[in-house]
Amino acid sequence: MKNNVGLLLISLTMFACSYALSKVDAAEEEICADSVVPQGWITTDVYWQPAKCSQPYRIPNVAKIQRYDDKPVGTTMTVCSLAPTPGGWTQQDSYWQPALCGQPTSKSNNVKTIKRVS
Repeated sequence: MKNNVGLLLISLTMFACSYALSKVDAAEEEICADSVVPQGWITTDVYWQPAKCSQPYRIPNVAKIQRYDDKPVGTTMTVCSLAPTPGGWTQQDSYWQPALCGQPTSKSNNVKTIKRVS
C-alpha cells in the first residue's frame, strides 16, 4: 500500500510539472511571417515551412513569436535583430546565428539579446 501511495505521488508530481511546462510553451506561437506581430509579442525566429501559411513559395513564410510583456525585470531574450526592441528593454548584444531568423548563409547580425530593465 505504501508503495502505491508513493507511486501515486510521483505520478501526480510528474503531471503537475508537465502541465507547468505546457503553460510556459503557451507563451510562444507561430504566425505567418507577413502577419502583424501582436502587441506584447516579439519575433524570435523566422523560417520556411511549406505546409503553413498558404504561401509555400515565400521564404521565410513562418514567424515564431514569444510574449515579452509578461517577463519580470532582469529577463533576457534572444530575438531576431530586425524586431524592434520594446520599451523597457535594452539591447545587450547582436550576433550571427545561422540556425535562426532566416538562416542567413553569410555572417550578418541576425539575432540580438535583449534585457528587461523596467
